[in-house]
Amino acid sequence: MKRAQDSDHVIFESASYSLNYLNSLDQVVTQLEEQNYSIGSYGVDRKANQFYVSVIEEDYNKLMNEQPQTLQKTTESLPVRIEPGTPNTSTAQLWGGDRITNEDNGAGLSVGIGGTYGGSSAILTAGHSNEKVGFLSTRYPYIQYSGTRTGQVSYQRANRTNGATGVDSLGDFAMVKLTGSDTATNKVYGSVSITGTYSSVPVGTTIYKYGATTGYSWGTVTQASINVIYSDGLFNTYYVNGLYQSLMQNSSGTDAVAGGDSGGPVYMKDGSANKLHGIVTARSNPTSGPAKIMYSTPIYYAEHAGFTVKVN
Repeated sequence: MKRAQDSDHVIFESASYSLNYLNSLDQVVTQLEEQNYSIGSYGVDRKANQFYVSVIEEDYNKLMNEQPQTLQKTTESLPVRIEPGTPNTSTAQLWGGDRITNEDNGAGLSVGIGGTYGGSSAILTAGHSNEKVGFLSTRYPYIQYSGTRTGQVSYQRANRTNGATGVDSLGDFAMVKLTGSDTATNKVYGSVSITGTYSSVPVGTTIYKYGATTGYSWGTVTQASINVIYSDGLFNTYYVNGLYQSLMQNSSGTDAVAGGDSGGPVYMKDGSANKLHGIVTARSNPTSGPAKIMYSTPIYYAEHAGFTVKVN
């Protein structure tokens, strides 16, 4: 309300069910899968305030013939909609800078780079906006790409405690294990292939970034290993140590970094090779003119936590 400055621009509507509750209804999907019904897609229909399940048409007809009364009893008191659909055949290659969305809170983020985590195919992105959700039984949020669930956060770090020290205060990142058929790559928009990492870049190094909101920009590292305080929305303040600061620009003279770029790749050139320095974390909001100051999380924090960058 404070940011909007005029309350007439903010409209509140009553909803019967909370987002956390609707997300918990994915148990219906588990039950159907245990009975060997093939699921096409599922998730929260926010506008309808329902949880929907799409069962591929052949199995949907079978379900309606075999268990109409059981199904009705199971879902009659729940905001669940079961409908016929087709299998999800998405096989997208995820590139650094692709837009992804936190399914649980709607936050827009960027893919950092592909790799592995815990032996599974994964992508790297920002830690803020990816905290655990739920009240009685917490879990990490689901991540969507192009409107379809592509994975689930498996590790997240973004310190929210003032004065914290130690490993847990270092960096802002999350690892997302891919659970669909999308694939992780070592590519960044602009036909750039990452072939290595270079975390501790010296002050004065030229770096490049790609974010889902502002696209491509470049600049120079001005400070290393600094502590930064920044906000995400109205209620979340982060106190993150060990970040890099860079002065950025783009060809249009507009914002070089903005909301939704978080998690996007930041890389440097080492001869003919492109090496990943880290990912976009935040920006310094200017009092006037375009946003140019970017903060980034070096890749070694995620590597220390178990993420391996894909380099071919």
